[in-house]
Amino acid sequence: MGVVALAAAIKTLQSMGMDHIYKIEKDLYDYAISRMKKIPGIIFYSDPFKDDTISVIPFNLEGVQHHLLPTIISDEAGIAVRNGFFCTHPYCERLLHLNEDDMKHYFEGDDDMFPGMVRVSFGFYNNYKEIDKFISILRKVAENKEYYINKYSKSLSTNQIKNEAGLCNNIFNPGC
Repeated sequence: MGVVALAAAIKTLQSMGMDHIYKIEKDLYDYAISRMKKIPGIIFYSDPFKDDTISVIPFNLEGVQHHLLPTIISDEAGIAVRNGFFCTHPYCERLLHLNEDDMKHYFEGDDDMFPGMVRVSFGFYNNYKEIDKFISILRKVAENKEYYINKYSKSLSTNQIKNEAGLCNNIFNPGC
């Protein structure tokens, strides 16, 4: 079944044309960047104005831990973003300006939050309305950080992030 799905995906991409897909994704990326840069406290970890950059935007929101922001965005707007090092530790260490001693401290320490960032990404199947929804919740969080941090407080003893309704997103136990 996987081979059949892969063949169908390749056929679809070829019929659309990679240049066309690139243009769609580049337009979505530029649209998102132009709006994100207007939100106070956004920290970009790539050059958002590079011509060959598309689809992926690594960022943080000043004052909101990278592990908390995806939960807020997901719960409040139903949008999935990733956080952490995205299986690219050396690259993310460089983007975050972390050295070997920093990483040793985080791996051996038990009281510090491990560093990371948030990543939003787009594909040719996304649209401007979805990006507007993402920008809207990101702006709300930026303008009401204390409210959202309090609403989604982290329980260090259980590795759970709980919201007011008692729901949780436990990275070690999704059913928590």
